[in-house]
Amino acid sequence: TGAWIFSVDDHLKPLDQTCDFYALSFVIFACAHYARATGDRRAHAVAMSTLEFIHRHFRVEGQPGFAEGLDQDLTPLAKTRRQNPHMHLLE
Repeated sequence: TGAWIFSVDDHLKPLDQTCDFYALSFVIFACAHYARATGDRRAHAVAMSTLEFIHRHFRVEGQPGFAEGLDQDLTPLAKTRRQNPHMHLLE
């Protein structure tokens, strides 16, 4: 789906099921470097599905940029939006 939850425990049980914009920006960044290092095209597909997820669910109606995070129901969290996640997405 392109969605990634924030954290899991050592047994892959979800600890924090929010979707964090900052973390997703680094998922894309990591996929790009992994694809470059290995030539594995699946990393490109994962990066693109994550980017599509961001564009589909993180947009804030009537405002530029993206929400800081989403709850389990994919509702934007009422948090102050920071520039760092936006910057890392552009990287």
